[in-house]
Amino acid sequence: MNRFWCLYVPRFTVIFFLVSICIAMLLYPGGNHLETDQIGYSLSKNFISELGRFKTMSGDNNFFSAFLFIIASFINVLQGIAFLFIAKLFHQNKISYVFAIIGGICILIGNLFFVGVCLTPEDLFFDEHIFVAQNGFNFASLGIFSLSIAVILSRMKNIYALISVVLMILLVIYSITVGHIPEINPSDTVLYANTYSIETQIFKVIMQKLIVATLMMFVFTFTFGLNALIKNHD
Repeated sequence: MNRFWCLYVPRFTVIFFLVSICIAMLLYPGGNHLETDQIGYSLSKNFISELGRFKTMSGDNNFFSAFLFIIASFINVLQGIAFLFIAKLFHQNKISYVFAIIGGICILIGNLFFVGVCLTPEDLFFDEHIFVAQNGFNFASLGIFSLSIAVILSRMKNIYALISVVLMILLVIYSITVGHIPEINPSDTVLYANTYSIETQIFKVIMQKLIVATLMMFVFTFTFGLNALIKNHD
């Protein structure tokens, strides 16, 4: 049971999410917040959540990309549940255990908010979309912070603690550099174009993808460090 939830489920969710998102990108019709005539999906100009739009900025139906985005988001709930099982592996150190539990709960809540992102497409429910996206990021950040402390205080190798610290630094940089940029509804194309430059758009998009890629890498590599804890637990 420990291996199933602590190793196999996290690895499966990461792989499934990345594959689903990549296919969704290939099926994305086109358009971004500043260039409605763009053909296809741009890694540097389209946000990940644009895959979940009912219709793209180009006005095309986005059924297939949105469908895959929704499935990928719901699969990540399993990842959140897995972190509740993972927390039990840190029981040998009471302080580490407490932080692991807090981290697991926060990651589960964060993933539930991320499900809300796919259920509130930005072109239909913009304010709600921003609310769940921001709270998902906040809870995920808090969860990673708590898990980082748990790892540092545990018997896991220092390399996993180092990865946790690097991820935390990236999250702080993201919050400082992107957090202050106002959120403008892209449906108001004139206001959006007057608020953002294409350089700002690219910066936000790349930073978002860097954070998501790092989070996925953290979860996947983290499972290898859990092997030793599972052996001690068994």
